[in-house]
Amino acid sequence: MTPQEAVAEASRCLGCADAPCIDGCPARNNIVKFIRQIAQENFRGAIRTVKESNVFAGTCAYICPVGESCEMKCGSKLDRPVKIGELQRFVAEYERENGFRKFKTLPPKNKKIGVIGAGPAGLSASFYLVCMGYEVEVFEAAELPGGILTYGIPENRLIPDVVKDEIEFIVQMGAKIKINSPVDDLNKFIDHYDAIFIGVGAYGSVKLKIPGEELEEVIQAQNYLKRRKIAVYNNQKPDIKLGSRVAVFGGGNTAIDAATCAKNDGSEDVKIYYRRSINDMPAFKDEIEYCKTLDIEIIEYMQPVSFQGENNKLKSVTIVKTKPGEVDQSGRQRPVMIEGSEFFIEIDSAIAAIGQLPTFENTDIVDVDKKGLILIDDETMKTSHPKIFAGGDAVNGGATVVKAVADGCKAAEGIDALIGKS
Repeated sequence: MTPQEAVAEASRCLGCADAPCIDGCPARNNIVKFIRQIAQENFRGAIRTVKESNVFAGTCAYICPVGESCEMKCGSKLDRPVKIGELQRFVAEYERENGFRKFKTLPPKNKKIGVIGAGPAGLSASFYLVCMGYEVEVFEAAELPGGILTYGIPENRLIPDVVKDEIEFIVQMGAKIKINSPVDDLNKFIDHYDAIFIGVGAYGSVKLKIPGEELEEVIQAQNYLKRRKIAVYNNQKPDIKLGSRVAVFGGGNTAIDAATCAKNDGSEDVKIYYRRSINDMPAFKDEIEYCKTLDIEIIEYMQPVSFQGENNKLKSVTIVKTKPGEVDQSGRQRPVMIEGSEFFIEIDSAIAAIGQLPTFENTDIVDVDKKGLILIDDETMKTSHPKIFAGGDAVNGGATVVKAVADGCKAAEGIDALIGKS
């Protein structure tokens, strides 16, 4: 948007007293206020308002499912929703072009917080804790900070420089990020800090658990996307040779990302196979539509049962058709295999994208559920340990980036409430 277009679009906002758009935002962004500031040409004030609840304002402006959250709520009162996502992107880009301005911080509290994981949840918590006057040290096991923002989301959805700039802003505010620094002994780690925040994500991959999965050309989507992004950061071409015929299994955003990357990297015949209906896919609707523009076919009610190889090289996959069964815990109909419906297709590569697993290992220190996800108090983000808080995918198993950012912000408030006055 140009400034003139942004002001015109912002002027369409009704300024609803009940602000349904805010209810649709996991970060509770004061949407009415920042849009009003844009309408008044106060672009600096608008970006500050957004960052008061979402330090990753630019990042989320690119990847948030606004059509299923804030803009959907806005659409209930207007014939056409205000373009909230584009307006947020406008003020975020305005700041990037005109320079970031630091927030004022409270006087030092002389208390130190340790953050494990430099993904969106950990970095969000770090920023708000620094603003509150805490000394914050962030420990990241990987070579670069950012977590899924750096390693998981393709460049066609999220410009890498946007992430770099917003992380640099958090560093300039005072957060100390230590890369290549895994925390191996949480018990000893706790002793050095007044409170801990865990934001390690959920980077484990759910296996298909079918014969032939061990073949080299059967790839986990998260591994594929990470290797691609590392190449992008090094200004190199991706080194994974998928071949022409690629089958992607899954129905979430990771499956969509893997399929679109494969297509953009040169694979000609890319298909997504999903065991439920397209309407049941958890992927964002606009990402599903993007697949169509790339001629990526999404084939519903299909499930792989085995891979076949020749000389340890993948040659084909056997697929069985499914049908809707009883409603399961997800609220969707459970897919049931149709006996005798098996068929096989020849493929060069297969990408599995059927789910994420938690990677948190210190389950003897804080309580976790049956899946290994950290249990927390929803209001404070505090775990069963009195000094440890947690948020993001390590808690929810894989949600949106804006939800992880919101978790970090809420955890900072919880930590401050616990130790801020002691």
